[in-house]
Amino acid sequence: MPRGPLDVLNEYEQEMTSICDGFSQKLAQIIEAVRLGQISASESEGLIWERYQIAMMQFQMFSALHSALQHDLDQTRPVPPPVSEYGGGEVVVAELPFSASLVSYLKLTQSQVEDIQASRRGGREREVR
Repeated sequence: MPRGPLDVLNEYEQEMTSICDGFSQKLAQIIEAVRLGQISASESEGLIWERYQIAMMQFQMFSALHSALQHDLDQTRPVPPPVSEYGGGEVVVAELPFSASLVSYLKLTQSQVEDIQASRRGGREREVR
């Protein structure tokens, strides 16, 4: 089954964890060897330093691979479209023509027509009856 980039990122993370675990195990083995008298304390210092350098190089390599792939993924993720001037959840009011046919269709009285026209001009010029 083909692996996707997120699978590869996960594998890099697993490798970094494995490197840390392996380093800890090697340290435990070196300390045990010192305790059992199989190697001296000065010999253990050289072995510990050597194991540390190897683990760091491996960890840094997987960390760099992980960072590079994560950066690529961040660059290719879809960017949400910008909110248009009409699509941002705002209310758009369009003024429709107020024609005689509309008055006739709605069967408005002259008083209602005057009230509507007054409100369309931005205020009530006549008193509501």
